[in-house]
Amino acid sequence: MDTASAAPTDAPRRFSGPVALRDALLGALLQATEAGVPRIECIDADFAAWPLDDARLLRSLTAWARGPQRRLFMLAREFDDVARRHPRFTVWRRQFAHAVECRAAPEVDRSEFPALLLAGDVGLQAGAGPRFAGRWLDEDADRRTWRGVVEAITQRSEAAFPAHPLGL
Repeated sequence: MDTASAAPTDAPRRFSGPVALRDALLGALLQATEAGVPRIECIDADFAAWPLDDARLLRSLTAWARGPQRRLFMLAREFDDVARRHPRFTVWRRQFAHAVECRAAPEVDRSEFPALLLAGDVGLQAGAGPRFAGRWLDEDADRRTWRGVVEAITQRSEAAFPAHPLGL
């Protein structure tokens, strides 16, 4: 397995708990940005448990976004609390609006909304329930299946979380 595939070699295949979830998401995001994966897909109902304000992640995202044809795709049920929970990420998103696409699908029931990170050969499925359980998506078939689910939700979504909100 090369360094750009699946979980870092020292990471467990499954994890549980809010700290383990945060560490897994952070590790996967850092791995994807450092590998220069051109498209990173982040899917979650509200991104409440994601480490989007982590300073190391924002530095890594900055270097990554300066590369050619980079796209951070974010799909949420809603982005209402992202600016409040992740203010540094919100500022970063304004600076790199050319590389970020945010879409919302509020009609999708929260219980049906997946929590995923898909970036090349890196895949992570997370759950916010009481245990914050999740697993690495090591198989291409798993990542393909989840990409199909994401595509179906994306078709019912709309542009959201503008980089520069309009105001009077």
